[in-house]
Order: sequence, then structure tokens, then C-alpha cells
Amino acid sequence: MMSAPPEGHLGGMTKQSNGAAKFIEGRNQITATRKEITTMKRTLIYLSIALLMIGAAVAASAAPTDKEVTLKGEVIDQPCYDKGGSKGAAHKACALSCAKRGNQLAIL
Repeated sequence: MMSAPPEGHLGGMTKQSNGAAKFIEGRNQITATRKEITTMKRTLIYLSIALLMIGAAVAASAAPTDKEVTLKGEVIDQPCYDKGGSKGAAHKACALSCAKRGNQLAIL
């Protein structure tokens, strides 16, 4: 039959008089009061919130603008161009057919 652990014993840790827990196995020691742990948690939460806000600011600054842009080039259907370099007026009917089927278009 196992005996009950001594008073103040916390399964591998002992409670110190100042409220801190000290690890007693091996050379590792943990000595932090509840106030210190609460402060560390609060700091971690504030840091996480700050990083989220910075990320949101960066994402918002990278948002597209409403500026009008003019591109010059030839519209091609990507699959036919990749396979054999098909483009131009001779390929117009095929390109329209491919575009209606949902094939990817590109500007060359």
C-alpha cells in the first residue's frame, strides 16, 4: 500500500514557503511564483496581440488599390500556347473555344 505524499509535496515538486514550486529531481529547478507566472502569461498575450496587429497592418497595406491599369499585349489561351506556341489571328477561334470551356487565359 502506498503512503500519501508528504504535505506540500506536488509529485516531483515541493512547495516552498514563498509560494514558489521547486523541482527536486535532477539538476533542473523551476522557481516561479504565481505572480511571476501570471506576469509571463500576460506578457505572452500582449506580444501575441501586437504581432497579430502588425500582421493585419501589413496585410492591409498590401491590399489592392482602385487604380486603373492598362496592359498591352496579346491575349492567348495558356494550354495551347504551352503545347505548341499557338497564338495570333490564326488561333483566334480555338482560343475563344478554349476560353468558353474555362481554360486559363494569359497576356503575352
